[in-house]
Parts: sequence; structure tokens; C-alpha cells
Amino acid sequence: MTKTHLLIILACLLLGVVPAAAQVLNLSCDTHETDTPSADPLIRFVWEAPDGMPDATCYGLFDTDEAFTFDDLNTSDLSVFSGTTYEADLSDLSADGESRWFHVAPADDMGEIGPTTTDGPYQIDTAPPSEAKVTLPGTTSERIVTLTLAATGAAEIFVSSIGYEGEDGHWEEMTEMREWSLSGAGGDTGVYVRFRDAAGNTADASATTTYIAGDLNCDGAAALGDLILAFQVVTGSPAAIPCLSDTDNNGRIGAAELVWLLSHIAE
Repeated sequence: MTKTHLLIILACLLLGVVPAAAQVLNLSCDTHETDTPSADPLIRFVWEAPDGMPDATCYGLFDTDEAFTFDDLNTSDLSVFSGTTYEADLSDLSADGESRWFHVAPADDMGEIGPTTTDGPYQIDTAPPSEAKVTLPGTTSERIVTLTLAATGAAEIFVSSIGYEGEDGHWEEMTEMREWSLSGAGGDTGVYVRFRDAAGNTADASATTTYIAGDLNCDGAAALGDLILAFQVVTGSPAAIPCLSDTDNNGRIGAAELVWLLSHIAE
């Protein structure tokens, strides 16, 4: 570097003017990962002051323009701040996971603005999946039913017969149709579905069906014909069972169904 260049830089520093090469260093976000949806609206950026300017003030902005650059025109409504940290609450600004970038540039008391440094993209998504819905037949004689699932923005589902955090469920990939085994020994049976998006936001939906336990011939009632079929199964006689409507939640027809039907018909 020539003596002339050194004198120019020294003069700029003495006059409080941002040198042309002045730029914040090591800009990073210590709360979020880039390109990863997050439901946490509180985001924080940190950096180091430009070389030779430990007390530099800065302009900071978080927006959707990756190529944004600070200049005299677009900073007229912005205020400079001191320090090397920028925090923002994007609860209302970016609820839908839109990609955004953070921009920072040093400035001096004379209004000179240094180069803009950018970090991102970051996706803040605080909106849960919408229009969550689960449907299944209103009545059924089959323990295994097909659930129809819908939720805009959902990436995963949690299905349970107990509740939205039931021990019989687990997180799995979102699908529009899913087979599900009803629980219980008949009557009104609930299905609970929790939908989750990539940021971790959740929405819940539930539905109820009437499970006609013991209706082995699929005629809509547990009656004598079903008792005969159960007797044939237990005694080893050939029997076609149109509906797997077991009564003890074990997924097969046997002595339990025979006993249950005897008691049910006798009532």
C-alpha cells in the first residue's frame, strides 16, 4: 500500500468518514438457521464493527429483497443505532414463512454509508396450518376405516384415538388418505388428528363415528345372523365374514365375539 493510500485512510478516520472499504465483519444470526422455517418470531443478528471503526453506528433492515443496498435515498426514514446487535420481532411482519434477508451497513456522523452486508434467507412462520379437517364414515361395521385428511400448509400428522397427544399415535408424513383402526368395543368412537407444518406450528381436528361392533355380516346391526357366523368361526366351520367388526379390539373374530353377541342379543 502506498503512502498516499495510507494518508487517505488516516484522513477519513480522523474526519469520521466511513472509508470506502469499511464493512461490518462476521455477520451472523444466533437464533435461527438459514432456509429453515421457524415459528420463533424473535430473531437476532450479531456482527463485528468494521476494522478501525469500533464505535461505528449502523443501519439495519430485515426485508424480502436479497439485493437491497443502503443509500442516501432509502435511509431517509431509517435511524442509525449503535452496537453490533440487531433484534426484531416479526410476529406481524412475516407470519407466512416468506424468505427474508437482513442487511446492515456502517454509517458516520456525516451521513456517509459504508457497504451493505447481507445474511439470509430466513423464514419466520408463525401461522398454523389452516382449514384442518378429518372425516370418516358416520357409522361403520369395520374396525379399519379410511380417514380423509386436509390442512393447508401441513407437513406432518399425528393420529390418535385418545387425544391430540395420545400414546397410540406418532408423527408421520402428511397424507390425504390414511387407514385407521378404531378403538373400543363399539359405540361412538373419536379420532383426533394434529397437523404440523415445517416450522412446528400445529392445528387440530377431530371426528366421531359410530362403530357397530359385532356386525359380522355388515347389515348395520349386531343380531342373530352375526351370532351364527361367530359360532361357525369358533367351531371351525367354514364361514365368510364380510365385516371385521370384532368386539375386543384384537383385530380378529373368535370366542370373545360369540360371548359378546350372546349377551347383546339377550338384552
